[in-house]
Amino acid sequence: LTKGSELSDRIIEPIKVICYGTKWYLVAYCLTRKEERFFSFSRIEKLALLKEKFNTFNHKTDINKLINESFGIAKSNYLKLATIKFYEPSSFYLKKQIWHSEQSVKEYIENNKYILELTLPFSKPEELIGKVLKYGSSAEILEPASLRKLWLNEIEGMWERYVK
Repeated sequence: LTKGSELSDRIIEPIKVICYGTKWYLVAYCLTRKEERFFSFSRIEKLALLKEKFNTFNHKTDINKLINESFGIAKSNYLKLATIKFYEPSSFYLKKQIWHSEQSVKEYIENNKYILELTLPFSKPEELIGKVLKYGSSAEILEPASLRKLWLNEIEGMWERYVK
């Protein structure tokens, strides 16, 4: 199933099975899209084993690098750094958490409160925004401005739907 819940046929060359969070994914070379893709097993409706052998997949891409280059499982060529500010009490809980292997953490006191700023690479804004929203009013996306705007739009959308 696509993001829009439409059925889509793909011919793929499986590379690796991974678990991310609580979901299982198949990392495969998609002959339709001509690139490595992540396929959620929960969204696969039907599988068929083809008789022909594949010779097209060429490990030009370092699969482990692809998996680990940015926050989350969703990938794209869009790779930027995000900075998220966490206020108490979340700042205490997140002090030892690792969201990404290349993250950097800045800690300081502001108005007598412990603040933690987390900077990490991301590629798909939706997944990172979802994770930040989990922390409610004790998390704020600072950068980049485009990500902050998407985050604020999501908050505004929730306000419009549930409060107004």
